[in-house]
Parts: sequence; structure tokens; C-alpha cells
Amino acid sequence: GRYHTLLAGVERIDVIEGQWVLAGEPVARMGDSQLKHEEIYFELRQGGQPINPSPWILTKNTTSNLNKVNG
Repeated sequence: GRYHTLLAGVERIDVIEGQWVLAGEPVARMGDSQLKHEEIYFELRQGGQPINPSPWILTKNTTSNLNKVNG
């Protein structure tokens, strides 16, 4: 599908560039959870163009369907 992501604001990245990951698989870790202003930047692109990541992001209502993503 020629997808790629951009992440910023993480403390540690657990994958390498070009690595394939499965739906629900962690790719990075946030920093100290004690900080009140911790933020993450996430961008999803397909074929080099930004797309809406909402269908790919888990919410409280979708956590029971970890193996299913839309996109």
C-alpha cells in the first residue's frame, strides 16, 4: 500500500526504517508519564501524500478488534 508514518515526541523508537509491523504492534514509547504536557505527533501517508489517520487509530470502542484496521 506504500504507507509510511511520521512520529515525533517519543522517547524511544522500537523499530527501524522500512520494517514491517502488524496492526496493534508497538513502534515507539512515550516519555515520562508524570509530565502533564506530553504530546505525540503522528502523520500517516500513502504514496507520499498525507491521509486521514482516524480509521487506523484505536479508541476505547475498537480495542476489542485489535487485528482489524481500515484504510
